[in-house]
Amino acid sequence: MTAVSYLRRSSASQSADTEVSFDAQRTAITALAASRGETIATEYSDYAKSGGSTNGRHGYHDMLTAIANGQVTTVYAYAITRLTRNQRDALDLWDLCKAHGVVIRTADGIDTSSTAGMMLFDLLALTAKWEREWATERTRAAMSSRKARGDAFGNVPLGFKSERDANGARVLVPTGEAQVVIDAYKAVGNVEGAARKLTVDGVLTPRERARKAKAEAKGETYTPTAGLVWRSSVVAEILDRNAPELLPPKRPAGQRRVGNHLLSQLVLCHCGRMMTPSKQGHPHLYCSNGKTAGANHGQYNLSNSKLLPAIEAEAAKYLPDAVRTVVRTSDDKRKALLDRRERINVMFEAGGISDTQYRERVKQVDAELDALASSDRAVQSLRLLPAGVDFTLPEAEVNEVLRTLWSAVRLDKDYKVAGFDWRLDERYYSESARDAHDLAQDAEVAAAQKAGA
Repeated sequence: MTAVSYLRRSSASQSADTEVSFDAQRTAITALAASRGETIATEYSDYAKSGGSTNGRHGYHDMLTAIANGQVTTVYAYAITRLTRNQRDALDLWDLCKAHGVVIRTADGIDTSSTAGMMLFDLLALTAKWEREWATERTRAAMSSRKARGDAFGNVPLGFKSERDANGARVLVPTGEAQVVIDAYKAVGNVEGAARKLTVDGVLTPRERARKAKAEAKGETYTPTAGLVWRSSVVAEILDRNAPELLPPKRPAGQRRVGNHLLSQLVLCHCGRMMTPSKQGHPHLYCSNGKTAGANHGQYNLSNSKLLPAIEAEAAKYLPDAVRTVVRTSDDKRKALLDRRERINVMFEAGGISDTQYRERVKQVDAELDALASSDRAVQSLRLLPAGVDFTLPEAEVNEVLRTLWSAVRLDKDYKVAGFDWRLDERYYSESARDAHDLAQDAEVAAAQKAGA
């Protein structure tokens, strides 16, 4: 069994005044071990890792494993705070060391081989925990104060510079540097194209500009990063800050994005999941549930071309003339129904019909008025549609029309069209349904006239 040491540093910054370098820790530990007649056989360390927990501290976990395997006699550290700043972790370490007869010694005076050393270890572990909590509390208080003062946080984005206002708050002031990004967007008309143009033109990204400025401030030679690429997300963020009016309006919260590809958010797989258009290769749809479900799901993709014949045939059933007729006549029909109800009231007051007959006839008229209102709502959503569905239009426009006609195109397990869920009243896409509706209306009018209403 051997003596080991553990080194830890919270910050990667070499200018952190509160951090002790690895060299300083190693020198102190080596001297302490030599004074005890021991030599450090293995050094464990964690760089830029907090002592608040053991997460991500691989060196610390390796040391615990060595202790548990009976390979350690003594653990040396610069201070208890290097081992941990968490009381629970300190107690776990101490319990493990006691179970395997391991002594903990630190350069600041801890030696658990004695009762006084064990008590001091417990006290310092508790103090380290308090120090960490106090530091966290002070940081939160400072952040709250800065927020109340109106300070800007984070890195300074492209197109701005950081200044202090009259109250001492850090504010961002526009500089005009973002104009090159704005011009690139105006030239191509979309974020992805602007990112490609900026990359081809060799324009420095915000991060690369920061690297160049830092090198110049130190008097060093700036070397551009190889393979510099602008990301569309960076372009979108810069435009959102500097020229938000150029970007398309954002979707309301909770509203799903409908793609521009034909049949996007329209075709329903037999498993109940909406199929997704592929952006690669030939136009086709796939079900994201297909691969995870395995053989139980069966086929999970198909070409658009296999669906289009059925899609076009069903879309041809749409009757724009019927819609226009309803729009044109709905007001006249509503007026006729209201006049009919008034005549029923007059007949009832004159004693021409019984109470039961009055309620039945009024109920029938009200039902027809409700049906008319429902039809009008359906028609209202169709007034902007073209006369029919033109599949020669761009996919986005065709998809918009189809999604207004149908809520879903359902597929069976063989990936053939099983049915269409129309959003419209049946008489707007079925000649037989419209004829049946007209006959029913004529029969109701004839019955009402015969009854004298």
